[in-house]
Amino acid sequence: MKSQLPFKYLSVHGCDLTILQGDLLSESVDAIVSPTNNILNSSGLCSSIHHVAGDDLRRETKSIEWLHQTEARITPAFGLRASYVIHACAPVSEPRRSEASGEALAQCYRNCLQIAVDNQLQSIAFPCIGTGMRGFERDWAARITLKSILTHLATQGSPQQVRIVCRSSSDYEAYQRQLQHPVILPLLGLQSPTLPQSNPQRIQAIADQLVGQIAVPYRLGVIGSTSFWNDTSEVICAATGRFLAEFLMARSLKWQNNFALLTGGVSGVAETVARSFQYAWNKEKTPPIFHIQPKGFEPWDFGTNLFGGSTLMERRAVLGAMAPVYLLIEGGPGAEQEARIAQENGAIVIPLGQSGGFAERLYQQINCPSDFPQDLWQILGDDRVSPVEVGEVLATLILKAFERSLPEAQSPTVLVIDDSITVRELLKMSLTKEGYQVVEAKNGWDAWKLLEQGFKCDMILSDIDMPHMDGWELLSRLQADKQFKQIPIAMITSREVSHDWVAVRSGVWQKSGIPIMTKPYSQEVLSEVVGLLSRGKRLI
Repeated sequence: MKSQLPFKYLSVHGCDLTILQGDLLSESVDAIVSPTNNILNSSGLCSSIHHVAGDDLRRETKSIEWLHQTEARITPAFGLRASYVIHACAPVSEPRRSEASGEALAQCYRNCLQIAVDNQLQSIAFPCIGTGMRGFERDWAARITLKSILTHLATQGSPQQVRIVCRSSSDYEAYQRQLQHPVILPLLGLQSPTLPQSNPQRIQAIADQLVGQIAVPYRLGVIGSTSFWNDTSEVICAATGRFLAEFLMARSLKWQNNFALLTGGVSGVAETVARSFQYAWNKEKTPPIFHIQPKGFEPWDFGTNLFGGSTLMERRAVLGAMAPVYLLIEGGPGAEQEARIAQENGAIVIPLGQSGGFAERLYQQINCPSDFPQDLWQILGDDRVSPVEVGEVLATLILKAFERSLPEAQSPTVLVIDDSITVRELLKMSLTKEGYQVVEAKNGWDAWKLLEQGFKCDMILSDIDMPHMDGWELLSRLQADKQFKQIPIAMITSREVSHDWVAVRSGVWQKSGIPIMTKPYSQEVLSEVVGLLSRGKRLI
């Protein structure tokens, strides 16, 4: 028994709208729509329609000398099951003129529907116009199609039956997604989904746990569409990830070691930004990319997968509570939920949208933050700017947002302990350059008294051989005191390597989980060890 292809039936404004996966040529309707070119001899579906209809249709269309873009004309269908064919000159998607391209596609649908009304046709079947060689991204085209048809039916009430026939499952799935889009739901007489009703305490507990695992202050959440509204948007996403990684690599290690890129583990916008960021990141460092996903979802093949929440709705709420800064590029209802939750939590949301969705509306609703460059902010609303430049602007604004929300970035404080003033000064110079604050002590006893007097530090670098109290005795005291035992510590020594030390890499050893750097050590080794300590990570 042949399985039935998927379909979706809707009753809207007294008319029937059906979305199905199937063959347009098998539709028994008053008219089918043939997407064609200016001279009505396009390849693909248009060619198939002419082939089945026969020579009579070819002769009929030759009498139509020229179709302007979006123009539509009607002819008999001859050998087809339908009674008529509406020939529509389909527009081509132009990445640099996405708004104009979208309007042209909408006009193409409106013209076909008006011909149906003028000829008193009761049923019409559309293919997915524009998603083939014409270059329109599926979700974007589906949203334009639904908006055009639903708006027409609301005002005209005719034709009585409208069918959208999707040739591929990918097209059909795009329509199912767009039926939930906040632009489409009101046209169906429905409300946009409300925010998930998960227990707020549970959501915050999950978010806090994941933030603790990531353990860095500069957390960027990337949210947006699971597919692209046109070719331009994909270029923007790739450029944003690349520039963001390059800008961070050009900054101090404080920035690099304290940054994390968070995604919801979805394809499209978030994946493209993250993969581009990964490719541009320092190949010697693990890219700080974290995918937050509901339990049971397939893990990604790059970055770190963290599972938060039992359901997709819960995961959205968790992601919206995890970062001080979010990048929103277009996006459907899910991305809107994440962005609204982020705003409720006081986060900065940087929106970019060009297809009438939530991101574009949000950009129009909010003013340029006071410490953002006005000229850069305005670029986000100008579709004439090249997509690569838009990506560069987004990366710049992201870093500006962190400077705004975390002015001092909670610069980690390092307590440097060594009986050599020369070593202390060299360490201070190196660490200050990397963005750390440095406080010095000349031996373990002085350091211990400093801590007892209430001094707070984020990590300790200690020599081993010192008068009054050496490094191992200081470590023993720290680990025995519940107030100080959580302070990360690394040892520095000119001693020979002991048999109970475990080699980690050149110049770095480990004993009972404590990193040991042997002199002379390189700046690279120092930076790596201190960076791991600042994030609460172990070397192995």
